[in-house]
Amino acid sequence: MILSKHLKKHIKSALSLILAACILSACSEMTDIDWDINGDYLSFFSFQYEVFETPKELADMADMVFIGKVKSLSFEILDFRTGLPPTEQTDEDDKILYTNYTVEVLTSYKGNASGTFTFKEYGGVRDRYIDEQIKALTAIKEHPTISDIPVCEYDNYIIEEGHTYLFSLDKLNSGFFSLLNPDKQSAFPIENVEEKDQYGYLSVKDVISYFGEDKWNEFKTGYVD
Repeated sequence: MILSKHLKKHIKSALSLILAACILSACSEMTDIDWDINGDYLSFFSFQYEVFETPKELADMADMVFIGKVKSLSFEILDFRTGLPPTEQTDEDDKILYTNYTVEVLTSYKGNASGTFTFKEYGGVRDRYIDEQIKALTAIKEHPTISDIPVCEYDNYIIEEGHTYLFSLDKLNSGFFSLLNPDKQSAFPIENVEEKDQYGYLSVKDVISYFGEDKWNEFKTGYVD
């Protein structure tokens, strides 16, 4: 199973989607979907991640830490247990929608991130790219609807195309990279350098300064008006 090294063994959803009991009639067919519906997703999941209290804890655990600009989002179906495209041996329940974030690396602090590369996140995104996600889901379901898009129960991250973030990534056993802690400690918008995460522990300034005062000064010169 392709769990990251920081992901705790006890996962709230038992590594499966938590499906709501009711199905909205408006989502019965693709042609009936109101794309402007806000939050009408019926497939939710939640994982439990380690919370990092110091920049050293985060930096020690991360395989990559860098500033990157999001170039595009795309979607694909992968085998949850291998992180690879499904095969004939893949169980239907293990065929999961993933979101691909293609980013341009601007400044690297740890790891060999450079140029443009893609990291992947379990599930889809809420209220955006609906058509693209529905199209990806047709690989595993004949007539998918908005209710088939799995989204995080808490949905703390909204990583937007064209925006720049301080990313901390973990390399999974499958070989692809994923956010170290998708509960608000792995994709800091660089505009608010001193704003702490939702736990009150880390900020952009904290993480970059950990790699050296010179790195922080370079960041201020290059990114702070």
